[in-house]
Amino acid sequence: MASVSPDQGGGYELLAIAACVIGGVSLAGGEGTILGLFLGTALLFTIQTVLLLLRAPGSALDVFTGVLIVVAVIFNRMSKKNKK
Repeated sequence: MASVSPDQGGGYELLAIAACVIGGVSLAGGEGTILGLFLGTALLFTIQTVLLLLRAPGSALDVFTGVLIVVAVIFNRMSKKNKK
C-alpha cells in the first residue's frame, strides 16, 4: 500500500518562485505569460543541470537561484520604468 508524506515537495518553493520571476511574472501580481513561465523554468533547470554536471556544491545552487531572482526583479523594475 503506497502512502504520501505530508512534506512531499517541500523545498521546491524557491525554485517555483525563481521560475516565475525569471519567466517575467511580476512579484506585484497580474502580469506574465505561460510561455514566459515555461521559458523561465527551462532556463533555470538547464543552468542548474549544468552546475550539477560541473559538480557545484548543493548550497551553490540555492545561492545561484537567489541571485537569479534578484537579477530578474531588477530587470523587471528597469523595464517598467522605461515603459512609463
